[in-house]
Amino acid sequence: MILKFLFDRIVAFVGLMFLWPVLVIVAIMVKVKMPRGSAFFVQKRVGKGGKLFDCHKFRTMTARTYR
Repeated sequence: MILKFLFDRIVAFVGLMFLWPVLVIVAIMVKVKMPRGSAFFVQKRVGKGGKLFDCHKFRTMTARTYR
């Protein structure tokens, strides 16, 4: 079990090292297209055993302007 835990962490870290330039470019593009607000959206989700965790995503919806 500890071997799987270490494998998961190492593979995730290596994947993030390769993807971080793409993630930075996407964050910049979101911020340029929608300057109001953050480039990220954080939402509470329910995980295994009912434990809450924060889900971080790129923002894809624009802020509404009411007339």
